[in-house]
Amino acid sequence: MNSLARSLAALAVVLIPAVAFAQVPQQVIVDNPITYGAGAGVSVPLGDAEDALNRGFAAQGFARFRLTDSHFAPRLDLAYQQFGLNSDNGGAGGTASIVSGTVNLHLFLSGGTIRPYLIGGIGAFWVKFETDATPSLAATSDSGTRFGLTGGGGLSFRINPRTSIYGEIRLDNILNDEGPVDSDLQMVPFTFGITF
Repeated sequence: MNSLARSLAALAVVLIPAVAFAQVPQQVIVDNPITYGAGAGVSVPLGDAEDALNRGFAAQGFARFRLTDSHFAPRLDLAYQQFGLNSDNGGAGGTASIVSGTVNLHLFLSGGTIRPYLIGGIGAFWVKFETDATPSLAATSDSGTRFGLTGGGGLSFRINPRTSIYGEIRLDNILNDEGPVDSDLQMVPFTFGITF
């Protein structure tokens, strides 16, 4: 099973129970006007990026805004991902770093203590590739801002009226045609964190 299939299977494990759970009437819990969140985890490159990059880590912070009593809420995310460049095929080692700012729509599928949700949005991704020096090549650094899409889902578990913990999986698709990966970059960050 390739990485894309594994990631889609993991996303299905989150979303299928979430959709089924959403069919059961649940108590709607009203959030604070602004909810903040922070999390960290692992990020897995897919497609062409999988050949050039090793698995990396991810960190995120966000603010979610309650504009109405509905299950929809706009959410602003700031995230950081870092990967090692794969030097197994004779290439130079180094790092790839991604800083992103995205505007998302967050949809809770139900109310209650356990709340599955979907999220999707667009944003800007600042991507930097740095290669290490080798006996025949100097170190290089290339960076630029690309645009992209993000989407996924997760589960939020309320531990008190103001605090929840969550697990989230997303697919980031970054429009790209430069650097060690000269096609769109696809990453799947798995994050766990807390909201307050």
